[in-house]
Amino acid sequence: MQSQKYLTDVAQALDPEQFLGQFKIKSLSDEDLKDMWRRYDKDDSGDMSMAELRTFLEDLLEKEKGHRNLDDEVFKVCQEAVDTNKDGVISFEEFEKYLGDYTLLASSAKL
Repeated sequence: MQSQKYLTDVAQALDPEQFLGQFKIKSLSDEDLKDMWRRYDKDDSGDMSMAELRTFLEDLLEKEKGHRNLDDEVFKVCQEAVDTNKDGVISFEEFEKYLGDYTLLASSAKL
């Protein structure tokens, strides 16, 4: 079995288009969510910082819309939608809930 560290390193080494291109955002499995988490929780802290969230959203925009221009106002709306406990970091549970509800994701990120 491959180590968590190896899987994290591989996920983080792929360019965003390669990485996100393998997923259908509307139908993510539990394993898909874990793969995404490993990629975007860059410091492996167990929480996603706002900078890490922004990188994820920019990568998603690039995949879905062909650009990385995430307006600060749109980012703020996304941040408020995903950081449900308002502690300034994103837990895996918050990330999972946000991605699990594609309508929430699409409306807040304007995809």
